[in-house]
Amino acid sequence: MRSSGPAVFVHGLFGPFAEPAAFRQLGDRECTAPDLDGYGASVGRRVTLDGQVRALREHVERRHAGSPVHLVAHSIGAVYAFNLADREPELVESVTTVEGNFSLADAFWSRSIAALGAEDAQRVITRRLDDPEAVSYTLLTLPTISSV
Repeated sequence: MRSSGPAVFVHGLFGPFAEPAAFRQLGDRECTAPDLDGYGASVGRRVTLDGQVRALREHVERRHAGSPVHLVAHSIGAVYAFNLADREPELVESVTTVEGNFSLADAFWSRSIAALGAEDAQRVITRRLDDPEAVSYTLLTLPTISSV
């Protein structure tokens, strides 16, 4: 991020990206992280692509009016960030992804977790976190985007 514009951290499937310790590492740069639909203050709201892009746009307009932002997006949050940048280019100075997805079609792991019930999803996530070697192997053997 070359300019000093604000940074908006866009979370993925696992929720809020607001980490004050990380924000402090960016010095005086203003940093925010919205709760998209289904998370934090927006729990219970239906999650759709258009709804998430709307929630992100509303956050940017409310918190950073008149100042294009740097979007830093994780996982499926990158889909929302790219969509906002495409739809409202005057609001976005740059998009940076961290393990980001370019489209819903390549968000296969997020999609598979989201389809599970809460207990099953937690079991799968815990199993993956408990065995980093298995996660690495899985990532190396996942289908390519063109084969999904």
